[in-house]
Amino acid sequence: MLPVPAPAASADQHAALTTTLPTPSSQLTTSDGRWRYPVVFMTNGGGVCEERKAQELSTRLGVRVTPEQVILSHTPMRDLVAELAQRPVLVSGRGDVLNVARSYGLQRVLHTRQLGRAMPAATPFSTYPTGGGRQHAAI
Repeated sequence: MLPVPAPAASADQHAALTTTLPTPSSQLTTSDGRWRYPVVFMTNGGGVCEERKAQELSTRLGVRVTPEQVILSHTPMRDLVAELAQRPVLVSGRGDVLNVARSYGLQRVLHTRQLGRAMPAATPFSTYPTGGGRQHAAI
């Protein structure tokens, strides 16, 4: 007879946590507040570091979530740092994506807004005023 594998859970941070898992049930956690099974939280969002997202989830769920349990849209980029650390890397997105990329060890990071300000022809459908806000150009 084959051993029965222990269950594991993966939850989308947006849909599952806001609709189906307002607080972890006793079936997922132990009486002392630890996860009973391996759990990861994945999202196609990002813009913050895994540490900050883990803190947010810990606060929301009332159970300790470690950064190792958090997989954000940009988390796989960490595996490319050895190859890209000294090369120019263009990033885009909301939040603090520049500092996230730098925290991974990427040293020559440029945001699409910076590119658009320096080379408006590179972003013909958007303008990026030096004041910061994004405006859409007329098409």
